[in-house]
Amino acid sequence: MAAERTFAGDEGTTAPGRGPIPTALLRTYDLHGCTLGIVSEDPAVAAFLDPILAPLMCDPLAACDWMISLVPVDTVGIPEGGLRLFEGALPEGLPAVIIQHENRRSLIAGDHFAITLSLTARTVEIRYVNGRSEAKGGTAAFWMLGDILAAQSQHLLHGAAVVDPGSDEVIALFAPSGIGKTTTALALARSGLHLAADDALVLSVRQNVPLIWSIPRRLKISQKTASMLPWLSPCLTENWTAGEQAIERDALAALVTLARPQPRAVARVIVLTPPNDRDHLLTPMAKPDALTRIAHDNLRIAPGGVEPDKAAAFAALSKLIATTTVVALSPGPALSTLATRVFEI
Repeated sequence: MAAERTFAGDEGTTAPGRGPIPTALLRTYDLHGCTLGIVSEDPAVAAFLDPILAPLMCDPLAACDWMISLVPVDTVGIPEGGLRLFEGALPEGLPAVIIQHENRRSLIAGDHFAITLSLTARTVEIRYVNGRSEAKGGTAAFWMLGDILAAQSQHLLHGAAVVDPGSDEVIALFAPSGIGKTTTALALARSGLHLAADDALVLSVRQNVPLIWSIPRRLKISQKTASMLPWLSPCLTENWTAGEQAIERDALAALVTLARPQPRAVARVIVLTPPNDRDHLLTPMAKPDALTRIAHDNLRIAPGGVEPDKAAAFAALSKLIATTTVVALSPGPALSTLATRVFEI
């Protein structure tokens, strides 16, 4: 049985309509050097990270490095003061703001949720409006995980990865959305490599060695990817939303080999470029060019350079690029032959 814990929120995080603090530890995840515990009065709401982290769930612990408290409320408001780091719409369409108050940072989507992280206390309080708990998944969950991991010197990156079963090393794929990370990773996995991730990686440097592990989230398959990889059809339905549908990782197990989400050394970094209609084109890439492209897709770049809170992530990326073979890849149409080509250089 899970040990009971109480959660003490930071001063100033209370709001009208806030409910009682829950005390039951309902979920624990092991993020490879960072344990994460969730307390809630609602077991269903406590599972909001399962679509992202379920394979990393572990037995309950007496104490965790980070604790997340989920609190139902009637309303969520935007506090006065603080430094506004962001104001706009999340990818899901929700208007949101990010506000910094000294050592606390909040992501607030009015009428839906407010997520407040305390970097000193290593705690997160999520106040969510009853009946709208699903909104805190997706972008909001990844925003929260990014800050939690960064506090543990791990860096959440936008990228895909496969694992070479011969060496048990990672091949990391980087490109902006829409270039073909998911399609390429699945094609490589179908040809004998092991699928690690299609969209989210975690990079750390331990004992001067860059290591990558994958966020084991559901895969989002586009209709274009489905048309290029018809062998995916047993996992797909007729239901598409905005041209996409999600596939549970377990559903792919009969079609490709899934890699366990654990830290591994990196064999090579591939920067994907748009596909072509002729043949796979693999070329050496200058490391400064690779670092620039990957950094622009992953880090906030201010006019004077990388923002201070992303300096550690930039240093880790620099180490990865400096110590790893880097190539550019433009896939051709014969995706079944791609795995035989990615090691040519």
